[in-house]
Amino acid sequence: ARDAVELKQRLRSMKGSPRVLVPGERAAVDKADFIITHSESTLYFMRAFFPEADGRIYPRVISFAEWIVAGVDPFRSSARDFGDRDIDALFISNDWSRPEKNFGMLEKIASHLKDASIHVIGDAPRTIRGAVHHGFVAERSTVCDLIGRAKSVVCPSLIDAAPGVLFEAAALGANPVASHNCGNADVCHADLLVQEYSAQEFAQCVRRALVRKYEDGLAACLISASYEAPPVAEPRKPASRSQPLLPTPPSHATQSVAVNSISSDITNAVAPLMKQLAELQKAHKSQLP
Repeated sequence: ARDAVELKQRLRSMKGSPRVLVPGERAAVDKADFIITHSESTLYFMRAFFPEADGRIYPRVISFAEWIVAGVDPFRSSARDFGDRDIDALFISNDWSRPEKNFGMLEKIASHLKDASIHVIGDAPRTIRGAVHHGFVAERSTVCDLIGRAKSVVCPSLIDAAPGVLFEAAALGANPVASHNCGNADVCHADLLVQEYSAQEFAQCVRRALVRKYEDGLAACLISASYEAPPVAEPRKPASRSQPLLPTPPSHATQSVAVNSISSDITNAVAPLMKQLAELQKAHKSQLP
């Protein structure tokens, strides 16, 4: 498959389970008693590639959005007003040589934005004429400062579970621009969400993003994955591995689940294992001289 969108299309029409290419992934899933995913795409792919584990996969996404936003909160005050920002398009990755980050698409997008101020964070296989390359940046304050100067943060990935830079962009006042290949693309405004994966459409979305600050979906992401919502479920009884560990997820309209409800699920799932461990430790001590 070319990208995440095409992979989903193929999986929907496929008969039987797809082949898992990385043995370690199969081993990890087989050993897991409880599996949590952090984006709708990850949840979909886990169920598609490991259908036998569906009863151990938590049926609701637990987003990283709250933690990521909390991490950039100290830098919000230094973010510039939108009209004062001097970076038109900012591209962020630790290592652009990773195939899924699609540096080739970045180059094509830049070729359609020759009059724009383009900055690139992360080690890149080659430089782009006219762009400012910052290389790998380890300091969070430096990254946040650049985001606070950017009108748009662009993610051209072929497949990306939930790039945190999109949450960071929205939190620091930039317009996130991405395609449906990103698991958290719903943080983007509809006018800045690439529908047809091409450099031309990415460039069009970036040009729109330079005009004004668009409303984004960050607040909705935070609400749907709130860890501070009021309780809505009673503690559940532990389930065996052969039984579904958790019920069918609620609709999006009622999808706020409390942290104590999630904790209860985890506690109930782990409790039998802890009891077995304690019994093994007791048996081991009884055999010591």
